[in-house]
Amino acid sequence: IGKPVFPCNRLEARWGKLECEDRLCDVQVLTPNLK
Repeated sequence: IGKPVFPCNRLEARWGKLECEDRLCDVQVLTPNLK
């Protein structure tokens, strides 16, 4: 682990609330290893 995990708010603001609405945010927060 070495990458900071940002909350959904940060992700949606960065990706335009596109994937965040789906569940990318959840996946990213739960398993940042996926990306």
